[in-house]
Amino acid sequence: MKFIRFFIGFLTGMFTITLFTEAIEFSIVKFTSGQTVDYLSSYQEEYFKIRNQSWILGLKLFYTFLGAFFGGFVATYISKNASRITLIALIVVQFAGLIFGAFFSEFSKLTPFWMWILLLIIVPIGIYYGHLIAEKRNAIKTES
Repeated sequence: MKFIRFFIGFLTGMFTITLFTEAIEFSIVKFTSGQTVDYLSSYQEEYFKIRNQSWILGLKLFYTFLGAFFGGFVATYISKNASRITLIALIVVQFAGLIFGAFFSEFSKLTPFWMWILLLIIVPIGIYYGHLIAEKRNAIKTES
């Protein structure tokens, strides 16, 4: 049962982080540009040109932190007794994904380098704080 909780918590945490951050980012770019989803999907350089405006990158730091926080919270809340390993796995996989994105992916040059560095800092912090809140909540439920 512990492994199942870990696995479901981990996957749900990953899904939460990705869905939250990507949906918000795409919505901001879409509404800012006034373009259609098809257009933005077809012309990724245009998408990143819009997304890389200073104010949008500032918002990206905020909503990415929130996405990481919610992902850490959900993963820990679901995994309960396996919360430590879930926390570590979630941070390691997210960190590895950011390293890949920053240095090895085709999109690495489409995001400023300083943004990659800040994301490498705020994502693990967001996951960790989400984990702490969920762990406290799980402890309160256990005591009741």
